[in-house]
Amino acid sequence: MIIADIRFGIFVILPIVTFIYTDNYHECGKFCKCLLKTRGTRIAICNGSYIPKLPVSVEEIELRNSSMKNIGRFAFINLTLHRLHVLVLSGNSIRHIHPEALVNLTSLSVLEVKNETSLSVDDLKQVLTKVSSRSIKTLRFTNNNWEYLLNDMFASFINSKIKKVYLTGNQFSSING
Repeated sequence: MIIADIRFGIFVILPIVTFIYTDNYHECGKFCKCLLKTRGTRIAICNGSYIPKLPVSVEEIELRNSSMKNIGRFAFINLTLHRLHVLVLSGNSIRHIHPEALVNLTSLSVLEVKNETSLSVDDLKQVLTKVSSRSIKTLRFTNNNWEYLLNDMFASFINSKIKKVYLTGNQFSSING
């Protein structure tokens, strides 16, 4: 009788453990590691040559030290059904981002570009003109060694909800190009 109860208990517990494991890690793709943050936010940290299909529950993506040098127009196409709130590009040596690469990320509230010393201010400005300014609240462009900002760099955010812009760790000598 006790053995039957133990077997039944294991039968009930295993599917629950499997579900939790699958939701947090298994579906994250070849180049990504998915984590659950303390507030329940799901984050994917990726370092491959493309963004794989991710669980719809992922709200933040960090593309770190990847081999993506050019981010094309459809680089984030796998994320169009997501409610992606945070996108971090860090240490990838990105040289170019297509102006429309982030167009379909309409829930994006934080855009962070850091340690991207090969990315020009001019390229990023083109991206910013196409980003959905309705949802962006924070821009972080830190440690990119930029020497200048264009005077119309943030023109597309004039009537937006933006609250914070971080520009630390750059080498500014001019703010109007």
